[in-house]
Amino acid sequence: MRSIARTVKVPIPIIEAIECLRKPGQPLSDYPSTNAALVGLLRYAIAFPKPHRLTAGIARLPQSEQDEIDDFLAECARTGRSLSDETKPLTAAGLLNLSRK
Repeated sequence: MRSIARTVKVPIPIIEAIECLRKPGQPLSDYPSTNAALVGLLRYAIAFPKPHRLTAGIARLPQSEQDEIDDFLAECARTGRSLSDETKPLTAAGLLNLSRK
């Protein structure tokens, strides 16, 4: 395998969400590891490149607000809640507001 070890900081709630989504019957269950799921998601973003306004917007928020969103997303993963039914396009501010409800 051609790879290089990189140090990447991933918020704990995001890793927890990915691990929830890797459980049997969940969307990422075909991946053999959390690392494979992360690489798979990156490959998808590379294969189908487009602006990611939601996640780029989250990255520009203050860390405390990113933490709120990450906690909310982890809770969504734990409970099986999908945000696909939310008003589109969902913005970083909109997701933050949703996380506070």
